[in-house]
Amino acid sequence: MFDTMRQRHVADLTGVIDGSERVGDLGDVTARVADAGDTAWRSLQPATTSSTEPWSDLQTRTSSRALYYAYERTVAMATALRTPGSALTGDPDLLVATIGVAEWLNTYRYNTTVAKDSDWWFWEIGIPMEVNDLTSLLYDDLSAAQRTRYLDAVARFTPTPKRTSANLVWGAYVVALRGVLAEQPAKIAEAVAAVRPALLDATTGDGFRPDGSLVSHERFAYTGGYGLSLLEIMSKLYHLVDGTQWESTDAAFLGFYDRVERSYGPAVWCGDLLADVRGREIARAGSTDGSGGVRALGAALRLADTAPADARRAVLSRAKQWAECSADSPAGVEAAGTRSDVVRARLLLADDTVAAATAGTGGSVALNGVDRFVSATEAFGFSVSMSSSRIGGFESINGENLNGWYTGSGMTSLRLGGGGQFDGGYWATANPYRVPGTTEDTMRRASAEGSRYASAETFAGSLATPDRAAGIAAMQYDAYRSNLSADKTWFAFDDEIVCVGVGIRSSAMSGYGWDGLPTRVETVIDNRRALDAATTVVVGGTAVAAGASVTKTTAWAAISGPGESVGYYFPSATSVTAQDETRSGTWAAINRETGTAQTVSARYLTLVTSHGRNPAGAAYQYVILPGATPAAAEAYSRDPGISTLERAAGHVAIYDRSSTTLGAVSFDGATDHPIAVDGMPLATWRGAGILAIQETAASFVVSVADPSRGAGGRIIVRLQRPVELPPLGDGLVRAQPTADGTELEFDPSGGDGATRSVTLTKISTPVFERIDDKDPRVVYAAEWKTTSSPEDHGGSIRYTSAGGASLSLTFTGSRISVETRLTTTAGINEVVIDGVVMGRFDGYAATPTYRQTVYRSPLLGPGEHTITVRRTGLNSAGSSGRNIILDSLLIERPPP
Repeated sequence: MFDTMRQRHVADLTGVIDGSERVGDLGDVTARVADAGDTAWRSLQPATTSSTEPWSDLQTRTSSRALYYAYERTVAMATALRTPGSALTGDPDLLVATIGVAEWLNTYRYNTTVAKDSDWWFWEIGIPMEVNDLTSLLYDDLSAAQRTRYLDAVARFTPTPKRTSANLVWGAYVVALRGVLAEQPAKIAEAVAAVRPALLDATTGDGFRPDGSLVSHERFAYTGGYGLSLLEIMSKLYHLVDGTQWESTDAAFLGFYDRVERSYGPAVWCGDLLADVRGREIARAGSTDGSGGVRALGAALRLADTAPADARRAVLSRAKQWAECSADSPAGVEAAGTRSDVVRARLLLADDTVAAATAGTGGSVALNGVDRFVSATEAFGFSVSMSSSRIGGFESINGENLNGWYTGSGMTSLRLGGGGQFDGGYWATANPYRVPGTTEDTMRRASAEGSRYASAETFAGSLATPDRAAGIAAMQYDAYRSNLSADKTWFAFDDEIVCVGVGIRSSAMSGYGWDGLPTRVETVIDNRRALDAATTVVVGGTAVAAGASVTKTTAWAAISGPGESVGYYFPSATSVTAQDETRSGTWAAINRETGTAQTVSARYLTLVTSHGRNPAGAAYQYVILPGATPAAAEAYSRDPGISTLERAAGHVAIYDRSSTTLGAVSFDGATDHPIAVDGMPLATWRGAGILAIQETAASFVVSVADPSRGAGGRIIVRLQRPVELPPLGDGLVRAQPTADGTELEFDPSGGDGATRSVTLTKISTPVFERIDDKDPRVVYAAEWKTTSSPEDHGGSIRYTSAGGASLSLTFTGSRISVETRLTTTAGINEVVIDGVVMGRFDGYAATPTYRQTVYRSPLLGPGEHTITVRRTGLNSAGSSGRNIILDSLLIERPPP
């Protein structure tokens, strides 16, 4: 059993897995494996004492990171040795060199007596994982004593799984694989049982949130960082114990397969793992959106190998979408995946029984657990990164992510085509003061400044409609070490994103900013890396030359080229500064730990609007049009698809015409906000939160969310349309009819900021025809009299006390009602329809009461009908007469 488990692990490391013989030539990926091993081998130097080093650039005596890299290189050599099909496969000299350096590392650097330094991750997780892989690859060429020494060192630093979330899973995997190699079944069982807490949802601390997002270090968004590592390691653990006595059938373990869709589906678009959820890892040169996407794909494919049938189909469906969309990317799995990744991806792409999932999970997703919002279609992926008192703006530790000041301050990210916009050295070269979507004070910032800042604002979150066709995000922004505050909103509809900021305020601004100009507040509309030389920025028809900038008041702009195009529309003519700039930087400037000093350069096209110094209630609004050329952006500006119903301090309301969807955000919970579309009242609402109303032919879908997680109180929506009362539930605590519609009261609290929705069925509005008492179509029998009053319909009524008196009307309609004036002299009358007595009504009242419906028929069949109202000669005890009185007859017909 242990040999089988070890051999399966080695097969995964070397790409000799089931199906590898059926996928064609693996020469390119095998060459990459060989090149990595050969590079490590050729740079290896003799090391026979503790004071010498196997690699001159790695000072393993003083740096645990360098020791980790030394083990990585040794594993690269061992992998090249064991991978079939390369010039290094089975090379005896390489084997000697690999075992030699493994012995040196164990003798002088990583053993049962050496003391670890403060970088615990390397000693307890990083290095032990490499030692386990190295021992697995060299197992048959090592003596029992050598294997024991290596594994005893692992046991010394990681005797048992501990810590939380991804760190717990890492440690458990170290213990499990060591248990396999040392043939210790109790350790395998201990490791498998230990990971369970990391698989469950948590509302505080590190771990998955109920919406699938993942928090690490208490308050940072890391679904694509620590969460990605968790996915990878869990896939390896499942793969290790699959089909053995340690395979778990616990619900938490089986439920982890769903994480591929729930947690990682929204975080990957077209093979790009969103920078929004990768935390400080964006500051690592080798950690790109593309490489993260390849890692996610590889982990999902490995996980699918062990999944039950239904879960396997779902995982493969999502993985296939990732693989297909990124198939031609230079950073795709063929170019950057492991040998096993390539084999599994080719097998999947050739499998016609697996249908690819919809791109980006098919629309808007609210990731309120980490203050993130994603809206994705087949054509584009859009995301917003926010922060609050719960989620930090950015993390900078260990000298990493030094200039990430604004990446959680309302940063927007738009990906088009094949992705790659935020790779190519983006984070090392882009202006860190001009992060897309943000509104900032141009003051200078120090490295890592504000990285642990906890905003006092609770209002940050998003709403996604039940069909994911629309989504809204909003945050109250409180800038670090600045008096700047702003209320920022984003409305994602079918093919446009509306960005609105209101209440932009600052005070006591002074001095000069990062650009040498007096400090001011500005909103960065976009800051895109040019994917090719032909890409240009155009503002209001004026193209900006390379190295130049243009400021112009305009209704539209565009950044367009062969690789991608984006249009921008400004509903109110806006002064926009457009810049074409080539920038250079180094990874060392943003990552002191691993960044290199080599200069990298990229060209950027930037759009900015200024709010000046010390703004008092400034605002902005622009619409992002993914895929729009300059011509399309200009055309949209002449016939926009959205209407701004309100843009004021405390409230923003936008209506999208093509989807008939209203989106609104209220930052003020105490004010009623009436909303009208095309002059017709739609709704009035109150409460601090987010509202969406979608109209279809048969219904309205009303959705609300509370970004402040309960602090905003209840949300009341008075929908001014005829609808049926809905059942209570999903946060709806009250529903009651009003004179012009229905009032809904939501309690959106619960701590998760989730969207609460209700569907209301429209009541078809019938066509009414009122037949006045003077209408000649009414046939009266006996003598009738007329009396006038402005309180009656038409200003009069007919009445009589004559015996045998009646009135008749022949009509077509589905219902008919009798309306009268109730008086002290009226009697009891009988209603007959089509010769059938339908009932009686009493026209008596102690005081005159006007325009009263005293009878309404049931639904009638199609065709012509006749109603007759007959005087019975009877009256109630209080009446002084027996009159029959007619004010009007009201015919109802179905809507046309």
